[in-house]
Amino acid sequence: MKNRTQVCTAAALVALAGSLAMAVPVIDGKKTAGDDYGAAKWVNANPTGFGDNVANSSNGAPLGNPADVRTGIELAIPFSALGSYVGGQVAFAAIISSGDSSFLSNQLIGPLPENSDNLADPRDVDLGASSTPGNQFVSTTPASGSDAVIVDGSFSITEPYVLVPGSVQTTGTGFGNSNTATAVGGGGSELNAVYMYANTATQTLHVFVAGNIEANFNKLHMFFETDFSEGSGQNLLAANTGPGALTRLSDQVGNGFGLRFDAGFSPEFYLNVNGGGSPTPAFFVDYASTPAGGLGDSFYCGSASYGNIGGALTGGTPGAPAILASVDNSNTAGVIGGNSGTFVLYPNPDRAGGSEFNALYAKVEGDRVYVLITGNLETNFNKIGLFFDVEGVSGQNRVRGGRSTGNTTFRPNVDVSFNRLVRMGVEADDTEPDVATNGLKFDADFSASYFLAITNGSGPARVFMDAAVMRTSGRLQTPGGFSLDYGSNDGGRKRSTPFSFDGPTANQQNNAPTGGINNLFANYSPRLLAANIDTTAGSGIFPWINSNLGAVAGNKLALQIDNSNVLGINGGFADEAAALAVETGIEFSVDVRELGIDPSGGIPRIRLAGFIANDPFNFVSNQVLGGLPDGSLNLGEPRAIDFSTIPGNQYVQLYPEIVATVRCNPADIAYDTGEALPPIGLPGGTNNGVTEGDYNLFFAEYFDALPSCDIANDDGSALPPFGALTTNNGVTEADYNLFFAIFFDGCAF
Repeated sequence: MKNRTQVCTAAALVALAGSLAMAVPVIDGKKTAGDDYGAAKWVNANPTGFGDNVANSSNGAPLGNPADVRTGIELAIPFSALGSYVGGQVAFAAIISSGDSSFLSNQLIGPLPENSDNLADPRDVDLGASSTPGNQFVSTTPASGSDAVIVDGSFSITEPYVLVPGSVQTTGTGFGNSNTATAVGGGGSELNAVYMYANTATQTLHVFVAGNIEANFNKLHMFFETDFSEGSGQNLLAANTGPGALTRLSDQVGNGFGLRFDAGFSPEFYLNVNGGGSPTPAFFVDYASTPAGGLGDSFYCGSASYGNIGGALTGGTPGAPAILASVDNSNTAGVIGGNSGTFVLYPNPDRAGGSEFNALYAKVEGDRVYVLITGNLETNFNKIGLFFDVEGVSGQNRVRGGRSTGNTTFRPNVDVSFNRLVRMGVEADDTEPDVATNGLKFDADFSASYFLAITNGSGPARVFMDAAVMRTSGRLQTPGGFSLDYGSNDGGRKRSTPFSFDGPTANQQNNAPTGGINNLFANYSPRLLAANIDTTAGSGIFPWINSNLGAVAGNKLALQIDNSNVLGINGGFADEAAALAVETGIEFSVDVRELGIDPSGGIPRIRLAGFIANDPFNFVSNQVLGGLPDGSLNLGEPRAIDFSTIPGNQYVQLYPEIVATVRCNPADIAYDTGEALPPIGLPGGTNNGVTEGDYNLFFAEYFDALPSCDIANDDGSALPPFGALTTNNGVTEADYNLFFAIFFDGCAF
C-alpha cells in the first residue's frame, strides 16, 4: 500500500470555503464536526513499530476495609482556632502530598473514584474539574457533648467519635501501603476515613483521620470551613504566606494556578501534619488561616513523638493555637496499594500502551495554524518531534548541534527539551551543518525554522510541550556567546483546558554585552519572547521591551492529547480506511507570528515534518509524517537519518491546500510534462489524461521497474483502485500490455 496524500479539487475547495471561514477548531485532542478540518492531508500506511494501543482490562485485589481502621492521626482543635465556630456544621478536606508539597497523592477526603491516579503538582489541580468527579470534601455536623476524648492516635468504641458521611476511602493508595505495625510505621501513606466529635464543655473539635502518614515527611494537608457566608475563605488557594507547605499549594503569582477546590468548598483554616527523622522520629504540626484575599496568620504549633498519649506539642511559636495531636502509624490494613477490582487500562484518554500516527488534519483560521494528528502517544514519555518549514523564514536543512566549552562564536541551537534538539543535530561540536557528515537531515526542499516536542506520561496523566526557534545560523546570542533565544516549555498535570504558554517564567539575560546566562528558559512562546528583548541596552540586563510580557502571552501555543484510540493502524497492518476512522490524538495550534509570519502580508506555504521517538530522542520510530516506503522499520539514531535519501516526502504541506488532478485510468501515470502523478510524485502541473507525458514516463522507468509503472496484476487486469487485486509480481509484461491497451483509447477505460 502506498502512502497517500489526500487532495481536493479546486471546485471542492470553492464549495468548502464559506463553511471553513468561521470554524475555529477546539483544542481538545478530538476531531469533531465543528472543527471543520476537512479531508486528511496525509494518511499513514506503515504499521507502527512503537507498540499498538489495544483495548485491555485487568483485575486487582479487593479494596480492603477502610472503615475498620482505628489508628491514625488525631487532633484536638480549640473552637477559637476555627474562627467563630461554637459547634455545628463543619466542611473538611484532606490530602496527602510529598514532603515538599509539590506532588499530590490520590488519597483525599472526600475520596476520589476507585483506581484514580495520583494528582501530581497541586498548582495544576482543579478538584472541581470533570477529571475529579464527585466532591473532594465532606460536610457534617459533628455529634456534640461533654464526653472525654484521649488524644493518642487511636479511638475505641467507648469514645464518642462519629464517622463523617462520605469520608470512607474508595481508591487504593498511590503512595505506598504501610507494612510496619509500629507507631512510627513504614512503607506508605493512606487516608481511610474521618471521624469527628465536638466537645462543647472544653470548646474543642476532635478530629480523627484513620490511616497512615509515612514518616518520610510526607504531608497530611487538612482544610476546614466553618463560616459558610459568601467570600469568607479560599476556593483557590492564593497569596498564602505560610507555612511553606501551604505556600507551595497556592497561587503565589496571581496567574490562576494553585490548588482549587470544588465549587462548594472555600476553607478558612489549614493544618498540616508531617514527620520523620533519625534516630528519634518526631512529627510536626503547622496551622494557618486562609481568609479570602489571602495573607492570613501562620503558626508552627510544635512537635511530639509518634504514639504520644495526651497530644501535647512542644516548641511551637508564640501565639500558636493550643492544638493537641498524636500520630499512630501502626495500621497495616485499610485500603490496598494500587488498583482494585476490575479496571480498564485502555481505552483511556489519559493513558496509552503504544504510539502511532494515523492521519493528519490541518487548517489555517484567522492568525493560527491548527493541527490534529490522530493516533496515540504512549504515556511512557515517548516524544513527538515536529519541525515547521515556513516559506520565506530561514531555517535548517540539517539540524545544528552544540558547541565546545569556552567557544563564544559558534551559535548552537537553543537548549530545549533537556537539550535534545541539539542531541539530534550535528554530532561534532562547533561544526556548521553544511560541512557535517551526520545530524538529522530533511528532504532537500525542507528547512526547519521552528521545533516542537510533545510528550505525556501517566499515573497521573501529564502533558508537556517544548518549543524553540531554529535559525539558519543558530540561536541569537550576545557578543560574549550567551543566549538571547529561549528554550520554552509548558505542561504538567493534564487538565481539561489546553496548555497555553502564558508564563509565568521568563529568564532575563543579564551582564550585557559580554556576560550572562548561557541558556534562557521560559513558559512563553520563544520567538515572540526573543523579539521583545531590547538588545540595545548597554549594561546591566537586556530588558524586555514590553516589560509586562503582554505581547507574548495570550495563548500563542496550545496543546491537548486524547489517547482514547485503540483502532487505526496496528503493529502488523495498516489500513487506510481504519486510519481515517480514528478521531482522537494529538491536537495543537500555533499563532502564525510565532512561526515568523506577519499575517498582514498573507500566509505563505507551511509544511510540517515530524516523527515519534523515544524519550531521549536517540531512537526514531517508523511513524513519520509524510510516510516511509512500505514495510519500513524503525529508523533508529536520528543523527544518522537523511530524509533526502528516502523515497517520497517526509513532510506534509499544511497550507495552502494542495490541488491535484484525478487520474483518469491506470495508464494516466504522469502530468503532461512527464512528471509522476501522486501518490508517486509531487502534485502540481497540467494533466490532460493519457498523453505523451505518460508514454515517456512509462518507458523511462519500465526497464528499472520503478513503482509508477506497476499498474497491472500479472494477468493484465488493472490494480486497485481501478480493479481487483490478484497476483502482482511488480512491473512485468502485463503492465506493458495494459499500458498500450489503454494508451490508444485515452481515458475511455
